[in-house]
Amino acid sequence: MDAVIRLTQAGHIDRILLSHAVCLGSQLTAHGGTNSFGFGFILGNFRNQLLDAGLTSEQFDHIVIANPARYLED
Repeated sequence: MDAVIRLTQAGHIDRILLSHAVCLGSQLTAHGGTNSFGFGFILGNFRNQLLDAGLTSEQFDHIVIANPARYLED
């Protein structure tokens, strides 16, 4: 989280891509998993933590929507 904030503040927002590994069935919501560790982590808890730390919603959207779209174009 701190790295995302620091990189954004340093003007590197266009270079940030986020990923998250889900490797256990127990992390899936269908098996009792929560947004704390499952597929919903980045768009749920991690997003909220970043916003609480000062990232704006627009900056978060840029990181999770615009950056991956641009990456996939290449």
